[in-house]
Amino acid sequence: EKPMSDKPVFAIYCKDKPNSASIRAQNIHLHRAYLGATPTRILLAGPLLSEDRSQMIGSLFVIEAEDLAQAEAFNAQDPFQGLGLWASIDVVPFAVARHGFQAA
Repeated sequence: EKPMSDKPVFAIYCKDKPNSASIRAQNIHLHRAYLGATPTRILLAGPLLSEDRSQMIGSLFVIEAEDLAQAEAFNAQDPFQGLGLWASIDVVPFAVARHGFQAA
């Protein structure tokens, strides 16, 4: 894994619309293809889960971007955004205070 760069980091927190599991399930391949092809450096990404961990209820990304506009553009190009999956999206600057874990 490449070390952290000097680029600013942003967190993108997306909550799904109610009753939208079918949109997510039918289009997950488009979302994953986009994430695999984007030139944006993704430091962390994954689905938000319901309390009982049985359902995906949103998405979280931590990315490097030049500025807020570039981070918002990364999100705007995600197929899930174009399909209207997310009810709310928050894109905020993020400070990496600690890192180094291995994904399961």
